Amino acid sequence: IRTFGDLVRGTLVRRHVRVHFRRLSRAVIPADADARVGWLLEEWREVDRQVGAVLASDGAGRPA
Repeated sequence: IRTFGDLVRGTLVRRHVRVHFRRLSRAVIPADADARVGWLLEEWREVDRQVGAVLASDGAGRPA
């Protein structure tokens, strides 16, 4: 799945989907709006890194 359209078209039907959730303390989220934007962008970079690692594997987290 690469786009929202892929999701809507049912690309994930009959496929395994691995989801990782993480609970954060409110204290780690910056109160200042500008700092929060920077923090959020860094969080997305980490998500991109993790997705890239899965894509570099066989898609199931195993080295290709």
